[in-house]
Amino acid sequence: MNLSSRITLEQFTKSDVGTRAHIEEQFNPPQNIIEPAKALCENVIEKLFNLFPDLHINSGYRCPKVNALIGGSATSQHCKGEAVDVSIKSLSNIKIAQAVLFAKIPFDQMIIEGGTMEKPVWIHLSYSKFANRAQILRADFSTGKAVYTGLTPKQIQEVK
Repeated sequence: MNLSSRITLEQFTKSDVGTRAHIEEQFNPPQNIIEPAKALCENVIEKLFNLFPDLHINSGYRCPKVNALIGGSATSQHCKGEAVDVSIKSLSNIKIAQAVLFAKIPFDQMIIEGGTMEKPVWIHLSYSKFANRAQILRADFSTGKAVYTGLTPKQIQEVK
């Protein structure tokens, strides 16, 4: 099943944790997950693939069991089909965040996760069909637990 012209349900539900733990529900989400996932893919991820053909989906949908196994937030938008973590190999991942802002790609949350501001490990993007907050956060894991701070678009655009 395709969620958009380039993104399949298989790509969006891929999970090494789900595979190792034999969690079938990870790979067969219910219909109430499919519709938000399609909206995210069509409105955000497809636009990023146009800008970055080598974009990689690290994590899309997470069923509650997989989310619990990885220590994800109980309120994670990944569990609703509304969030994706992405990265690229050819450039620093901060370029994804900068491109989202420059191209005015709509989003609910953008989280610059791990690493440094100049070289984050991945970018979390979420999208809601109902209301997008355009909230930008930095997740720092240096203490062993995620510490979130708010960021402005200008702070993202100024990163070299």
